[in-house]
Amino acid sequence: MGKQLPMFRRRAPRPESALYVCANCGDPLNGPERVPRGQDTAWHGQCLACVERSADQLDLVLDHPDGNPIMIYQCRTCGTTRSCRPGWRTRCHVCLDERTTAEWVREIAVEILSRDHDLANKV
Repeated sequence: MGKQLPMFRRRAPRPESALYVCANCGDPLNGPERVPRGQDTAWHGQCLACVERSADQLDLVLDHPDGNPIMIYQCRTCGTTRSCRPGWRTRCHVCLDERTTAEWVREIAVEILSRDHDLANKV
Protein backbone atom coordinates (compact mmCIF):
# COMPACT_ATOMS: atom_id res chain seq x y z
CA MET A 1 0.00 0.00 0.00
CA GLY A 2 1.23 3.49 -0.87
CA LYS A 3 1.92 6.41 1.43
CA GLN A 4 -1.21 7.69 3.16
CA LEU A 5 -2.04 11.37 2.73
CA PRO A 6 -2.21 13.34 6.01
CA MET A 7 -5.80 14.41 5.46
CA PHE A 8 -6.90 10.75 5.29
CA ARG A 9 -5.18 9.57 8.45
CA ARG A 10 -7.41 8.47 11.27
CA ARG A 11 -7.56 11.14 13.93
CA ALA A 12 -6.89 10.25 17.53
CA PRO A 13 -10.02 10.34 19.68
CA ARG A 14 -10.51 13.31 21.96
CA PRO A 15 -9.75 12.61 25.59
CA GLU A 16 -12.86 11.89 27.63
CA SER A 17 -11.59 14.20 30.36
CA ALA A 18 -11.75 17.31 28.14
CA LEU A 19 -14.18 19.86 29.56
CA TYR A 20 -16.08 22.01 27.11
CA VAL A 21 -17.65 25.20 28.42
CA CYS A 22 -19.99 27.87 27.08
CA ALA A 23 -17.90 30.54 25.34
CA ASN A 24 -20.08 33.25 26.90
CA CYS A 25 -20.80 32.28 30.51
CA GLY A 26 -18.39 29.41 31.18
CA ASP A 27 -21.02 26.84 32.21
CA PRO A 28 -19.92 23.25 31.45
CA LEU A 29 -21.30 21.74 28.21
CA ASN A 30 -20.24 18.18 29.04
CA GLY A 31 -19.52 16.12 32.11
CA PRO A 32 -21.71 15.42 35.14
CA GLU A 33 -22.50 19.10 35.86
CA ARG A 34 -23.36 19.97 32.22
CA VAL A 35 -26.13 22.37 31.30
CA PRO A 36 -28.29 22.08 28.15
CA ARG A 37 -26.31 23.03 25.06
CA GLY A 38 -27.69 25.38 22.43
CA GLN A 39 -26.75 25.68 18.78
CA ASP A 40 -23.13 26.76 18.33
CA THR A 41 -23.00 30.51 17.79
CA ALA A 42 -20.23 32.55 16.16
CA TRP A 43 -18.04 29.43 15.87
CA HIS A 44 -18.26 28.68 19.60
CA GLY A 45 -20.18 26.25 21.77
CA GLN A 46 -22.75 27.97 23.93
CA CYS A 47 -25.25 26.84 26.51
CA LEU A 48 -28.95 27.02 25.69
CA ALA A 49 -29.52 29.94 28.07
CA CYS A 50 -26.89 32.11 26.31
CA VAL A 51 -28.21 31.15 22.85
CA GLU A 52 -31.74 32.12 23.91
CA ARG A 53 -30.48 35.37 25.49
CA SER A 54 -28.86 36.51 22.24
CA ALA A 55 -31.47 35.10 19.81
CA ASP A 56 -33.25 38.43 19.15
CA GLN A 57 -30.14 40.59 19.31
CA LEU A 58 -29.67 41.04 15.55
CA ASP A 59 -31.80 42.10 12.57
CA LEU A 60 -31.17 40.69 9.10
CA VAL A 61 -30.33 43.65 6.82
CA LEU A 62 -28.97 41.90 3.69
CA ASP A 63 -29.81 38.36 2.58
CA HIS A 64 -27.45 36.91 -0.06
CA PRO A 65 -26.27 40.33 -1.39
CA ASP A 66 -25.45 40.11 -5.10
CA GLY A 67 -26.22 36.37 -4.91
CA ASN A 68 -23.34 35.68 -2.49
CA PRO A 69 -23.77 32.99 0.21
CA ILE A 70 -23.66 35.45 3.11
CA MET A 71 -26.14 37.20 5.37
CA ILE A 72 -25.52 40.60 6.98
CA TYR A 73 -27.01 41.35 10.39
CA GLN A 74 -27.14 44.54 12.46
CA CYS A 75 -27.21 44.69 16.24
CA ARG A 76 -30.40 46.27 17.61
CA THR A 77 -28.48 47.86 20.48
CA CYS A 78 -25.21 49.24 19.12
CA GLY A 79 -25.79 49.16 15.36
CA THR A 80 -22.63 47.24 14.45
CA THR A 81 -22.92 44.74 11.63
CA ARG A 82 -21.99 41.05 11.52
CA SER A 83 -21.81 38.63 8.64
CA CYS A 84 -22.73 34.97 8.76
CA ARG A 85 -23.15 32.07 6.36
CA PRO A 86 -26.74 30.98 5.72
CA GLY A 87 -27.83 28.37 8.26
CA TRP A 88 -25.20 29.37 10.81
CA ARG A 89 -25.74 31.57 13.87
CA THR A 90 -23.93 34.65 15.05
CA ARG A 91 -24.32 37.27 17.77
CA CYS A 92 -23.06 40.79 18.37
CA HIS A 93 -19.45 40.73 19.51
CA VAL A 94 -19.65 44.23 20.93
CA CYS A 95 -22.66 43.94 23.22
CA LEU A 96 -22.04 41.71 26.17
CA ASP A 97 -24.83 40.56 28.45
CA GLU A 98 -25.31 39.72 32.10
CA ARG A 99 -24.22 36.11 31.43
CA THR A 100 -20.80 37.06 29.99
CA THR A 101 -18.10 36.01 32.45
CA ALA A 102 -14.80 35.82 30.59
CA GLU A 103 -12.60 38.48 32.17
CA TRP A 104 -10.43 38.82 29.05
CA VAL A 105 -13.54 39.65 27.01
CA ARG A 106 -14.47 42.38 29.47
CA GLU A 107 -10.94 43.81 29.43
CA ILE A 108 -10.89 44.03 25.64
CA ALA A 109 -14.39 45.53 25.56
CA VAL A 110 -13.45 48.21 28.09
CA GLU A 111 -10.32 49.06 26.10
CA ILE A 112 -12.21 49.37 22.80
CA LEU A 113 -15.09 51.33 24.28
CA SER A 114 -12.69 53.75 25.99
CA ARG A 115 -11.37 54.68 22.53
CA ASP A 116 -14.69 54.71 20.66
CA HIS A 117 -17.00 57.05 22.57
CA ASP A 118 -19.77 56.93 19.96
CA LEU A 119 -19.97 53.16 20.27
CA ALA A 120 -19.73 53.34 24.06
CA ASN A 121 -22.76 55.65 24.17
CA LYS A 122 -24.81 53.06 22.22
CA VAL A 123 -23.96 50.08 24.41
